[in-house]
This record gives sequence, structure tokens and C-alpha cells, in this order.
Amino acid sequence: MLSINRDLWPALEPLLDQALEMSGAERDNWLDELRTSSPRLAVALTSLLEADAVADQRGFLADTSSTTLAGLMVGPYTLERPLGHGGMGSVWLGRRTDGRFEGHAAIKLMNLALMSESGQARFRREGTALARLAHPAIARLLDAGVAPSGQPYLVIEFVEGQRIDLFAAAADLTREQRLDLFLQVLDAVSHAHANLIVHRDLKPSNILVTMSGQVKLLDFGIAKLIRGGDDEEEDATALTAEAGGPLTPDCAAPEQVRGEPITTATDVYALGVLLYLLVSGRHPTRAPNATPTEAVRGVLEVEPRRLGMGDLDTIVAKALQKAPAERYQTVAALADDVRRYLRDEPVSARPDSFAYRTVKFVRRNRGGVTAAAIIVTVLVVATAFSVVQARSAAEQRDAAVRAARRAGAFSDIQAVLASDSRGSDGQPLTSAERIALAEEVLVRQFRGEPWLVAEVMTDLAGRFYESGDRSAGRAMLARASAIAREGGHAEQLALAACLRASSFWYDDLADSVQSELIQARRAMAQLREPMDVALRTHCLEAEAKALQAAGRGDSAVKLLETAASLVDRNDGGLQRLSILVALSEMLRLTGRHREALGYQRQHLQALEAAGYAKTEMFPNVVSHLERSLADLGEYHLADSLLGGFIRKEEATAGQGRVPLGMAFMYGHNKLRLGDTDSAARWIEFAARGPSAEGGSIATWMPSVLTRIHLTQGRLAEAKEVAARLPGGLRGRRATAAMLRAMILRAQGDREAASMLLEGELGNLYRESPSTLSLFALPLVTAGEWRLAAGDWRGADSLAQLGRRAAALDSIALARSALVGRAELLLAQAIRGRGDVVAAREATQRAIVALSNGYGPANSWTRSARALLDSISK
Repeated sequence: MLSINRDLWPALEPLLDQALEMSGAERDNWLDELRTSSPRLAVALTSLLEADAVADQRGFLADTSSTTLAGLMVGPYTLERPLGHGGMGSVWLGRRTDGRFEGHAAIKLMNLALMSESGQARFRREGTALARLAHPAIARLLDAGVAPSGQPYLVIEFVEGQRIDLFAAAADLTREQRLDLFLQVLDAVSHAHANLIVHRDLKPSNILVTMSGQVKLLDFGIAKLIRGGDDEEEDATALTAEAGGPLTPDCAAPEQVRGEPITTATDVYALGVLLYLLVSGRHPTRAPNATPTEAVRGVLEVEPRRLGMGDLDTIVAKALQKAPAERYQTVAALADDVRRYLRDEPVSARPDSFAYRTVKFVRRNRGGVTAAAIIVTVLVVATAFSVVQARSAAEQRDAAVRAARRAGAFSDIQAVLASDSRGSDGQPLTSAERIALAEEVLVRQFRGEPWLVAEVMTDLAGRFYESGDRSAGRAMLARASAIAREGGHAEQLALAACLRASSFWYDDLADSVQSELIQARRAMAQLREPMDVALRTHCLEAEAKALQAAGRGDSAVKLLETAASLVDRNDGGLQRLSILVALSEMLRLTGRHREALGYQRQHLQALEAAGYAKTEMFPNVVSHLERSLADLGEYHLADSLLGGFIRKEEATAGQGRVPLGMAFMYGHNKLRLGDTDSAARWIEFAARGPSAEGGSIATWMPSVLTRIHLTQGRLAEAKEVAARLPGGLRGRRATAAMLRAMILRAQGDREAASMLLEGELGNLYRESPSTLSLFALPLVTAGEWRLAAGDWRGADSLAQLGRRAAALDSIALARSALVGRAELLLAQAIRGRGDVVAAREATQRAIVALSNGYGPANSWTRSARALLDSISK
């Protein structure tokens, strides 16, 4: 049996692929060259090729008709034909055949030969990478699962397009058009980096262009998740050992060839190769017909020839530096220089000088230089008073014109949003479809004024936030950023970046927050004082959220108080309400829940007084109030307030006509109170609307439905929904662990349920001991299970931890339902140890907290009273 040295395989694998594509004299000549440059590799490769020839003679796999996967059902898709094969597996065109939707997707099936632990880890890594990404220039992950054959699979957006270099050649694109395509690629890679993902295999075959000119970045099969620390490197080592360190030599960076650490600079190098190929049609370091050894030597030693394209040569040279530290440190910096080149502005890669900048200015403004000289002469002659007056008049005129254009654009967009527009099926458009239509109208009608398009789009993106679909809002803000950046409009660019930073913060994506803030600060540095109040306020809010994410909550509160005083002085109106909502949320997150409640109630009163009670803003503020009350364990009060809002809404709109978000909050709180039937009715109502498919309702729906199904004894349905439980944030992970453990317990495996729940709680606590308050209910639940197993000591310990987690302030000790549950558990544990006096005291405390938190008639309160009666007897 043929044996290949495992250490040799990383270098041998790409050579084997290349050799198998050759035949006859071509392969013989190529092997002769390889024997001269690398005898050891040539011997191993020749052995493999001879073995392959013998297998062909014996008819090995000669008839593959019986092993085709065509017709196989993978999830809701039927495989139709192969699209390609790679080291990790095969990619098939799949057609959706479950009757729910029509369409095609690319189905990536893992190679059964790689079904080892590390092989599966690599495959999961690709799914993890794609799941983080939502960008128009990146093929989307649609689904994932395990095929009937046992192979893991990914369902990815099917892209019909041509590889980028072939598209550019076939369409005979100009240099500027090629650079526009390249900028789309940069935007996609920058998005991946902002989500802590390095692609590591950027090459023309992984970048397609559709007929409409939209770039689509593919194949994150060897992408690296930037986690940092030793774990990442150990994981990478294990994967490389088994998979052979996959890379494409033609586009690999020197550090990849040498096996050194991979960073975002690795992708910058590959982008430099792509840029060189696009604008010149040839490779920067590899000569035609070069041997593999020569190709690798070129990566490490050859300096690219200059193209005679001025500053573009300078940009390419910086991207292709052999040392990672000498390249562009971010893809955004590379993109900025490309855009500067297109605008004939100085590029950062070239040393600055007065003469250089002057030449650039004159070149950009050839027709206006003479006129400018005349104007300068007139200004020198004119009086200083005239200068000031003229400037003031011009600024006032420009401001008036811009205000008028802005008002007109907003009016047009409002008309679209308020219209009775319908789709091709004759049905009214959904909220998301209406927003998309408004964007299309905006871009078409005002495409000659990019500053206006970008500014109105930032406002339009806020509609997605109000409906809870932050991902769609960020995507629109990214488009607004691109428009503003392309037009050189720093104010709109800064605003979009700050709004995206705030949105990323809500999803706990701290690195993306920082990335957006860097862009915002750069853009604001180009603006003159005094800066627009709305921009300053939004960016102060974003900076505050970044501080909170870094553990500096008190500093964040002070920054938001500064922003609130800024809008107070300038009569901010709705913006003032918005910043106060942000302030109340920050107070809640820093443990000042009572102060947050005060602000939230003021906001609701202000919205009602201003006539905004029927808008999406009102439920949004109610959600903050509901979250604060839930944190404090005051479910009874939340039920009263939410019920009041529901009744008021129904009194004017009609029975059952309430905002879906309000219905979901009401049902969720009913579930906390133990009123499962009522909870199920309201949650079923909320699930009917489109907002159940995206935003906060979609995030929390699986956990609520899982709990309802479990309480109703519908175990199979609970397990099905639990497969969609969200992760990521620590509070969500704790809830998911509790629900999965409850399913195990319902199946009769009580010991495994307790181990799962307590194990995950231990992991979460070690990650962040300061966030103990997130785990109050799971801790109490774990303690109640210990008590049921007769473990008084364990129940006592978990009860005290749960009480500490739930007691957010001194008032909560007497008003929190969760404190009451912890006290009741503590009383039962103490009684089990035989200390009747201490058990009675704990039970009395439990009754007070449960009566206020759950209500005097709730089953938990009745249980506490029954325990007190039994102890007293």
C-alpha cells in the first residue's frame, strides 16, 4: 500500500492537483523540472501518479453512475447537478422542493473522508464564518444540517456569475470600472474583518460577478475566526495537520507559505494580487509556465514590476509588501487610497509633500484653477468685511437650499411609506418591502445628490430598528456609507458609521462597534465646527455604548448625559426622546434599574402627549420598560402596565388589534407568571406577523415557544423549536442551557439535565463573574432540581447564589419574584437540615417578595404560604 509522509502532504497536495490536470509530454516536462528543483517532492508525486494510473487500468470508480448524489434530498432541497469539488467536499446545485418556496441554492456537502473531529471542525468553521456575515457582496448562508448520508452540509446562496477577472476581460472594462468592481470586493472583505473573519483564500475563482455587476465573494472554507489566544493557534494546528494547510499558492501571502501566523494583513496581500491581475492582466510575482517551486519563490522573493500607472503602482506596492507590518493595516485603508486615486487626490501610501498635493489639486481642478486665481486676486483686494459677509450669505443660502432639498426628499419618502402600495400578488406590501420601495424611489429620484441620498437613507434605516430588524438596518446604513464615501461627504459618512456602531452594540459585537467608530472619527475630523447637533448626539451615543461594552458603564452614562444636555439646549424633539431612551437603557445595564424605570415612564408619557402612541416608537420604549421590570423580577407590575396598554389600544383600534411587539411582551410576561394558556394565545398572535421572522421577536420566540410546549407536555414540539434557540450573548446562552436541560429532564434523564445546566452556568460565570444577574432564574431552577433530588446542601448553595443574582437593589429583596423563589428554595433547604426557625424566617421573606413579584394569588405565593403553615404546625 502506498504511504505518503504526512509532513510532505501540504506541499504535495497542490502539486498533485496540478499534475492531474496535465497529460502526456506536458506532464513529463513539468515533472523533469520538478525533479531538478525538488527531487524529494518529485519522487513522492511520481509514486502517486503511478498509483493513479494503476487504479485507472483496474477500472477503479470507472462507473460512478450508481454513486451519483443527483436526486438526493438534503433538507428541503433536491440535488440536481454538481457545481464543483474541493478539498472539503463537493458543491451541488439544489432546487427547493418542499412546496413552501421556489428557488435554487448551492449545497456544500462535506467529504466523508474528512469526517474526523478536526475535519468537521473545519467544516463548522465555514458555517460559523458565513453565519456572521450579512453583506450584499458575500454569498449568504441560508441553512445547515446533516444529510441522510451522514454528511454535514451548508446551504449557500446560489450565485450565477463569472469570475471577476474573466468578467472584466469579457466586458472590456475600463481601468476605473475595474477599480469600482475591486472596491466592492474590498467592502465585502472589510465587512468580514469587522466580524473577526479572515478569508485566507481570496482569488479570482472565489469572486464572481453577476450580470448586473454585483460582486459576490465565495468560499470561506479555510477562513480564520480571529479569537486570539492559544486556543485559536492550537485549533488551527490540529486542523492544518489533518487537512494539509490548504491555500492557493498563486494568491498566498509570504507568511502563509512560511506557515507563520495569519492576520487581516494576509487578506490585504491577496487583494493586492487581485488588484494587480485586474488592472494588468498578469500575475505580480509568477512568470507564465512557472514551476510550483518557482511560484513559491516568487511569492517570497520577487518584487512586482511597476505598471506605469502612477499612484496606483504605489497602492499595489504597499498592499504587496513581503512583511505584513508594512502593508495597509486595514482593508478600509486600502479602499480609501483606491478611492483617492479615482478622485485624483493624494494617496496615503505615498509620502506627503506640498508639491505633490499641489499637483493633485491642479489636476483635479484644471478648469477651475484660472478662475480660482482670479477669485483670490479679488478677495485680496476686497475688504475683510466683504469676505465675512459674502461667506455668511453663501453659507446661509447653501443651508437653505439643502434644507429645502432635504424636506422635499423626506416628504417624497413619507408618501411612499404611507401609500397603499401592493406587490405583484395584489397584497399590501410588508413593512420591510415598503422600506425597500422607499429606498429605490430615493436612489432613483435623487441619484444626482449623493449627500441627500445618504442622509435620507440613514433616517430610513431607523425604520428597521423600530421594527426590530437591526440586520436590515445595518445593511442599509452600509449602503448609505458607500454612497457618502464615494461622494466624499464626511458628515453623512460619520452619521451612518455612528448609527451602525450603535446597532452592532445591541448585538454585543464590540469589535464591529470599534471598527465603525474609527471610520466615524476619521470622517468627523474633516468637518468644521460647529458640528451638526444631530451628528454629535448620535456619535456621543455610539461612543458611550463602546465604553459600556468595555466595562466602563459609569463613563458611558456621563457621556449620554452630555448628549442629553446638548439636545435640551437645541430643542431636540424626537431626538431628545431617543437619547433619553438610550440613557435609560445604559442606566439599566449599569445596575441603576430604578433610575431607568423613571426615565422610561417619562418617555411613554411624552410620546403619548406628542401623539406618538400609535407609532412603532411607543412599543419600542415599552420594551425597555418591560425589560427593566423583568430584570427586577416585578412581573405582577409588568402584567398590570402591559395589560393597561393592551386595553387602551383595543379600545381605539378594536378587539385583538394591537402591535405585535406589545402582544409578544404581554404573552412572554404571562409565561413568567405561569399563565401558560394566556401566554400561548398572545404568543400565537404575535407569531402571525412578519416581524416574527426578524428582529427581537424572532430572537426570543424560540425560547418562549420551547417553554410553552414543555409546560403543555408537547415534548416533540419543544425539541424541534429548541433547535433554533439563539446563542451568543451570555443571557441567551444561560436561557438556552436551562431549556435544553428542561427537555432532558422531561425525557426522564434528571442527572444529565442538572449536569448540563450547572456546567453551562459554571462556564458563563467563569467568563464574566460580574454578569451574575443574568443567571438568576437558571440558578434557582438548578437549585430546585437539587432539592428534588434530596441534595439540601447543593440546593442551599444555589439558592444563595440565585438570591444574590436577583437582588439588584435593596428594594428588590421585597419586590422581586426571583428573590422570592430563591428565598423559598432556601427555606426548603434549611428545613431539610432541620433548622425550623431559620426556615420560617426565610419563608416569611419569600411570601413578601413573591406577593409583590408574582402577585398574591400566584401559585408560587400560595406554595410559600403552605410551607409556612406546615412549619408553624
